[in-house]
Amino acid sequence: MQTAVYSVVRMKETVQEEKGIFLPAHRRIGSSLTRRTDIVWIDTGMKKNEILGIINTHPEFSQFPVCAGTVDAVLGVLTARAFLASLCEPVWPGIKALVKKPLYLSETATILRTLELLEESGCRTGFVIDEYGGIEGLVTRNGLVSELLEEARTNAGEEDPAVFRRNDGSLLVDGQIRMEDIGEYVSLPAPEGSAHDYYTLAGYILAVNGNIPKTGDIIRSGPYQCEIVDMDGHRIDKVLISKIEADEPSGSVTADAQ
Repeated sequence: MQTAVYSVVRMKETVQEEKGIFLPAHRRIGSSLTRRTDIVWIDTGMKKNEILGIINTHPEFSQFPVCAGTVDAVLGVLTARAFLASLCEPVWPGIKALVKKPLYLSETATILRTLELLEESGCRTGFVIDEYGGIEGLVTRNGLVSELLEEARTNAGEEDPAVFRRNDGSLLVDGQIRMEDIGEYVSLPAPEGSAHDYYTLAGYILAVNGNIPKTGDIIRSGPYQCEIVDMDGHRIDKVLISKIEADEPSGSVTADAQ
C-alpha cells in the first residue's frame, strides 16, 4: 500500500479530478525552503556534549545537517534518534559514522518533483543548491507535505477545514479535531483498557499507541488505521485515516528509522 506521504504527492491530480482545485505542487521549492542562515547544523568537530546540547535545545527537529566548518560543506544528516542510541554503545563510533548521505536538490525543482525524490531516496531532508554549487537552504518532507495539505484545505473551501476526504474514501484529518466531530465521518472503536480521558484525535491515538508516535507510524484500531502524516514537534498534526480490509489487533506499526 502506498504511504501517506506518496499519496499526498499525488493529491494534486486527485483533487483536480474531484473538484477542479489547483494545488501549487508545480511551484519551485525556493519559496518553501529554510534559508541557509536559519539552518541549525552540527559541526564535525563538536564533542558529544555539544551535540547533545543542540539536540536538546531544538526538540522541534528530528534531523540535523552535519557540516565540516561551514554549511556549504555538508557531510550528511544526523538523526537525533541515531545519536542518542549511539550514546549507549560501549565505544562511541563518532559523528561521521552516524550520518546519512545527503540528498542535493536543484533550486529549480518543483515541490511535486522534490517530494518524489525524497520518497525515492528514503531521505526526509534535502539540501537545495544554488547555481554556484553552494547551499541555498534545505527542505523537509514533512514541511512540504504540510504546505500542500494546508493549501489544499484552503482552496477546497471545505465546511470543515479539519477534514479532507480523498476519492478513495480515506480522510486526511487535523490531529486536534475533537472526537465528537470526527465521529461524523468515521466511528473509531474505544481503546482497550483506556479511561477515555481524551478529547481529540491526537489524544485518541496516544491512548491506542501508548506513546508519542513519529511521522510514518501506523496505528491500528479495529477496522481502521491511522497513519501519522505530519508531526509538529511532539504534537500530532496530520493523520490519514483509512479502513483496512480485515480487522487486525489494535496497536502500531513503526516506520523505518529516519
